[in-house]
Amino acid sequence: MKKKPTPAEIAAVLQRALEAWDEPLPDLDIDRSILDVDVSAMPYTPPPPRPLITPGCSKTQKISIRINSGTLAAIKRRARELNTPYQSLINRQLRDANAVELPV
Repeated sequence: MKKKPTPAEIAAVLQRALEAWDEPLPDLDIDRSILDVDVSAMPYTPPPPRPLITPGCSKTQKISIRINSGTLAAIKRRARELNTPYQSLINRQLRDANAVELPV
């Protein structure tokens, strides 16, 4: 796994890039004094971990299921259109279908 660069490493790369640039930056309003800020002492706070369980939902369980390849292709296509993972779409459709009362 590739290591995430620290703020000090990012600042060093930006500094080297600006020093290598011989001409003024085109059409950019950049305050070069920002490069004088020493970010090496700034603490790095990693983002909080994502919850394993979506709030308001019960814990999930891994299962195996066989689905017709044409049906799965259609679900994946629809998931791409909705910009959502296809397994989440299947889960949502199963949950919604289970919430509808079936005639006895």
